[in-house]
Amino acid sequence: EAGDGEEVMIPALPHGSRIKVHCPAGQVLPRRVILSLRPEQVRLSSEAVQPGCDNMLPGHIEKCLYGGQAMQYVVRVAEDLRWNILIPASHRDDTTFAPGERVCLGWRADDGIIFPA
Repeated sequence: EAGDGEEVMIPALPHGSRIKVHCPAGQVLPRRVILSLRPEQVRLSSEAVQPGCDNMLPGHIEKCLYGGQAMQYVVRVAEDLRWNILIPASHRDDTTFAPGERVCLGWRADDGIIFPA
């Protein structure tokens, strides 16, 4: 299927989540794709809905790493899938998360880029 410059929904994970992505005009979507997101574009929340986010994935915190200029979280979103989330100091509020805590990852559809797998 060729993109028309609009947003499309793609299956994301084994548990049935779907991800909304921007599909450039004329791009042919293969059966499998890779979604690329910069780690600082993903927002973390304890809420299932985040204003301004087109996509939400549930997960739980596995690790928290403080690096001075940023906080890095390793979030398990599926049995065999972990996401690294980077929250720059300039974007942090007083919210922090601890290992084991359930969270939702959120981002806008146009934050991601898709590639053939």
